[in-house]
Order: sequence, then C-alpha cells, then structure tokens
Amino acid sequence: MFWLDIYGGNLPGSIGYGELKDNVLTMLWKDSDGTLRNTFTYDAKKHRWNSVIDQTDKSGNWSLFCTEEWTRWSK
Repeated sequence: MFWLDIYGGNLPGSIGYGELKDNVLTMLWKDSDGTLRNTFTYDAKKHRWNSVIDQTDKSGNWSLFCTEEWTRWSK
C-alpha cells in the first residue's frame, strides 16, 4: 500500500505493508527516520472506525502522532 498525502507518494517510506486480523488493520511504513504505524479498528455495533497513528524516532522509541474517529452518519 502507498502513503499518499499532500507530499505525494514518492518518499522513501511511502510503500507500506499491512495485516488484517479480525476488525483491526495495522499498516507499517519504514524509512531511515523510523517507523510509522497506522492502526484502524472497526466497531461494527457503533459503525465506527478508530485510527491511531504512532511513530518511532531514530532510536526506536514510539510516540503518538494522532488519533481519529470516524462514525457513520445517516439521515
């Protein structure tokens, strides 16, 4: 999979790898600056996705980058 944002998809770490297990999709992108991990978790009862993005520094220490929650909206 590709990481695409306003900077495009041609950065050294823009190609990532993922794993789907139950309702959790975890994706990893690695480059010389460290690792970025985006974990999506789906709650079927609430029709809600949660996204947690964390990353490592050059020493391998993890820190939280951001969290997001998406809820299905219907009329």
